[in-house]
Amino acid sequence: MEGHIAFAPARCVLRSAERSALDEVVKDHTKHQSAMRPAMGPSSKVNGEFAVLGRPENQRARIYSLEAELTSLYASTSWKVTSPVRRLGEFFKALSRSPLEGVLKSNKKQQEAVRRAKRQGWNANDESAFLGRLEKIYAPLSDHFEALKASIVMPTYNRGFCCTSAIDSVLKQTHSNWELLIIDDGSTDDTSNVVSKYLCDDRVRYLRQDNGGVSMARNRGLSMSTGDYVFYLDSDNRWHENFLHAMITYMNACNLSCAYSALDARDDSDERRFIRGREFDWLLCLEGNYIDLNAFGHRTDAVGAHDYFDEDLKRLVDWDFILSLTAKNRTAYAPFMGVIYYCGDGGERITLTQYQGAELENVQEIIRARHRRLNPTGRSEPSDGCNWQALLDDYLASCE
Repeated sequence: MEGHIAFAPARCVLRSAERSALDEVVKDHTKHQSAMRPAMGPSSKVNGEFAVLGRPENQRARIYSLEAELTSLYASTSWKVTSPVRRLGEFFKALSRSPLEGVLKSNKKQQEAVRRAKRQGWNANDESAFLGRLEKIYAPLSDHFEALKASIVMPTYNRGFCCTSAIDSVLKQTHSNWELLIIDDGSTDDTSNVVSKYLCDDRVRYLRQDNGGVSMARNRGLSMSTGDYVFYLDSDNRWHENFLHAMITYMNACNLSCAYSALDARDDSDERRFIRGREFDWLLCLEGNYIDLNAFGHRTDAVGAHDYFDEDLKRLVDWDFILSLTAKNRTAYAPFMGVIYYCGDGGERITLTQYQGAELENVQEIIRARHRRLNPTGRSEPSDGCNWQALLDDYLASCE
């Protein structure tokens, strides 16, 4: 468990306000780090008392919660004038009485549910029923739905060899009212030449910037979006031709601020590796992300001033972004296969090059701690009861 409260990694990923408070305290309490680390074991003596973490399978979940509490304590006056070891002991005693304890005990079940969400079969009957209901909704109001504009943000870096399939999948969309914002993050290959042939379509815009990372590229595209809805497509993935049509019809008819489809993950041989897609559960998504950004869309006005992509993160940016938006916005799952997602070994994918091993785990835990602090209830209240069947059936019943 050593390193779960790691000051230097925390400074790299906490948002600016949190980072400033943390830096101030680190200056005062660097000498206490060695005293704090022993308190992370299964049973540790803290201020004369034993802080018992409990069963091994619950230890990591408790530490995630501990980090969230300490993030707040770092900025508090009481922390600055109280021994860190004593304050840590007080926290452990409070944790044993916290309502969050019931949530923590279910951690092992949540982890297993995440694994099932990431490796599951496909229910073709649900997909057929979902798309059938959508067509009943779309047909009498086709002009209304077609008037809704989609902004598509596509960051790219040295992907001239593969970005054509992604762009072509946008051009093939049955919903034609869209703008494609291709943000080139300082490519040094032939990306600009490859993209140039698409610029005869005035819906496609190509913007080049100095290399600043995928989050900076996405933020630029997001800030320039003029559509009613925003979607994201990486340059090595592609959409099925009905993706925008289904997502916009579903979100608009059911008054959803956010939605996501299922995805079909393929390897270098274009063979299926797994399918990902299940009903929305914010707490389950916090445990482990099963919503991919390429399958996700949101209303443009769902993004607040503090909801942009974290440019300090090199990986897991989509997870952090999705947790922020879905915690406070009405969100639901769309059970159709919308995305073909590349999960092979080529192209210097961020998944394969950034945050590996223990560093990855540390960053994951800090993100969880951040969102537990921001959303201590572990719920997305606007999304309660947002099951696709009920949503579509209620809409159709209201039209009779």
